[in-house]
Amino acid sequence: MALCDSLHESGVAGHPLQHFAVSESTGLAVQPREYFDGIDEPEILDLMPPLVNAAVKPESAGDWWARILRDGTGENGVWGEQLMWAQTEDLLSRVRRLDGLDDADLATALRTLLGAPKLILMVRGNKVAQAVSLWRSLLMRSEPRQNGGAEGADGAAYRFAGIDHLRQKLEFEEACWREWLATHRLPYREVRYADLVSEPRAIVADVLRALGQEERVPESEWLRGRRDRVTVQWAERYREESVA
Repeated sequence: MALCDSLHESGVAGHPLQHFAVSESTGLAVQPREYFDGIDEPEILDLMPPLVNAAVKPESAGDWWARILRDGTGENGVWGEQLMWAQTEDLLSRVRRLDGLDDADLATALRTLLGAPKLILMVRGNKVAQAVSLWRSLLMRSEPRQNGGAEGADGAAYRFAGIDHLRQKLEFEEACWREWLATHRLPYREVRYADLVSEPRAIVADVLRALGQEERVPESEWLRGRRDRVTVQWAERYREESVA
């Protein structure tokens, strides 16, 4: 994610990368096929590589949490992390094996383990474009012979059903975060993707100020907003087919 990468590169906001992304069951980050659990459509699944399991080394809950803290902490002692809603179930499965947290919910787990972490909700209003970008990213993680050329503008790997499923998934997960924040009355700062693209340096600087850190905005490729021609074309095609 552009914001997390920029905060990481600033050197003063910890390492808010996806340390929670690795599944305990597979030993790997979420795989393309896992985005389509419950879907039985060959036109989608045939493009996704089969699931694989890594050689998982046994790790106690205590060692896991110590690693999460270590990997997310920068030289100045600030800890940062990127957490997707889909990762919370795996996170809680591990957390509940820590002493005193056997029945903890997410809010209790974060409060107990981290005190009062400053929360940032990163949202993208254009869920169609976000779903298209995610779909193309999943294709590019598959074998080229499978995806039919994910980079091409001819739509060889365009699939309405795949993009539509991801759009609904993204909308659901944002709704879950908003409900969770409201239920627990947790303060948070919302950052909109469109603002990050239009004023990247200002947004990153604002977040660093909110974190109480020096406004050390990196010269990063992530801060150069750009419109991708294929993503724009596929998003337009999706919208047309949605109303057809």
